[in-house]
Amino acid sequence: MNSLFGLDEMLKSVASRIVCDVTGSSVISTSPVFKGVMTYKFEVEVDDGHFYIIRFYPKSRGDIIRFEPDLIRRFRLLGLPVPEVIADSRLGPKAELEYMVYKMVDGVALSERISSISKVELKELSKQLVNVLLAVNSCEVSGWGALTNAYQAKCDSWIGFMQDSFKGGMHTVKRMGLLDGAVTDQLECLYANLESFSPSDFGGFAWGDIALANIIVDKTNRLTALIDFEGVLAIEPLLNVGYCFAAYKGTAFFDSFLESWPNSNSEEERKLIELYAVLRALRILRYADESLPCGAARTPVDKLLPGFLPALSNLNDRNGQ
Repeated sequence: MNSLFGLDEMLKSVASRIVCDVTGSSVISTSPVFKGVMTYKFEVEVDDGHFYIIRFYPKSRGDIIRFEPDLIRRFRLLGLPVPEVIADSRLGPKAELEYMVYKMVDGVALSERISSISKVELKELSKQLVNVLLAVNSCEVSGWGALTNAYQAKCDSWIGFMQDSFKGGMHTVKRMGLLDGAVTDQLECLYANLESFSPSDFGGFAWGDIALANIIVDKTNRLTALIDFEGVLAIEPLLNVGYCFAAYKGTAFFDSFLESWPNSNSEEERKLIELYAVLRALRILRYADESLPCGAARTPVDKLLPGFLPALSNLNDRNGQ
């Protein structure tokens, strides 16, 4: 784990204390979890044989505590495969950083299996994943875009959210010279044409954290759970496909996911998928001048999201730019 803020050892001790307090069990071991760069994570074993994950949110991301634990609780009440949240910092033991504690789910991350999973298994897993994401979108929420709590988003409209996201990302891109001038020009043209898009009927939540490391599977590569909901947005479900395209374009995982997604073959839906792939990049670029919370170096966005530039190019070709 990175030593940013000098918190490593202190947080390990705090993690043990919190899990002991909220479970009433004695802690056997506490170990850092090295996956992910946006939070500090620890795996805690207690004397009754159970394991727990505690995630500490860096101060710059502390507002996530307002919605992530409650979102997971909402999804779990629907019977969706998500962790069981045990406690969080709003009502749990006090700590310097906001945190959430949940029971560790059985299984391994798909990132550890993707190289060996069969086509048949991947197809079935994709169907399971799509069904869960559509169920997530059935939860009601007011507003659009980033969340203020588990029931309310910040923006009043789809176009307002999209324009705000584009402006924020493009501002940082221009100020820091992060992208080639031709790419910046393409983003400007796309921004000017945002109102030409026709998003599908608004449902509820889109996951926003599609990553192989966040998909937990069992020994037979069936879906066990989804983890990490800090990037959830209030928007149409097709955003899931665009975000997946951004990160996994050209992979068997994306191809299988797209094939399992209903009604994704129309010209308008393809445009929206590509638009959301660009959106994913801009929402990351917005914070490109800030260090990652856990101190890791930022990966260039075109390497992190190989679908970003192809999606942008395709959109501009369609618009005759």
